[in-house]
Amino acid sequence: SSNGLRGDIYTLHYQKETYATPVAAPATLNSGLACGYYKQFFRTSTALAALKPDSLFIASNFVVPPSINAPSFGLEYKGFIDIPETGIYTFYLTCDDGGILTIANREVVNNDGLHSAIQKTGQVALSKGLQPFLLSFIEGGGGFKLVLQYSMGNDKPADIPEAWLKYTPVNN
Repeated sequence: SSNGLRGDIYTLHYQKETYATPVAAPATLNSGLACGYYKQFFRTSTALAALKPDSLFIASNFVVPPSINAPSFGLEYKGFIDIPETGIYTFYLTCDDGGILTIANREVVNNDGLHSAIQKTGQVALSKGLQPFLLSFIEGGGGFKLVLQYSMGNDKPADIPEAWLKYTPVNN
């Protein structure tokens, strides 16, 4: 019937995706995320992937530490997010300049480029357990902002609990 058809068209607004399967827990899992610090100017967050960071530190949250003082820089927060229950999660990424959030190897929010602080959102279907996590962030100069929050269902956006963030130490 025409009613069913209209309903079908309406559902196209929602990207149906399978729930991302969690990864097996590595032998060593520590709290926080491994964060690479790149001391140079970038136009896009994707440029970080091809380079080695100038230094590494462990981040327990998404507050940029005061030791990050280069006028232009990139940060790459890498590890896992420990999802407490299977569901559709919404992530809210506010950044100045650019940032890209990837969870379970799926691009969740693309807020890339050089721009003032704007918030973009994205949704991802995640199964309970450890999901690969990557947040790339660039600052072109002149003040920065980085805020990452999440929600589930009709909940208000909230900070990601630090207990959810995990990484595997790498022996270089």
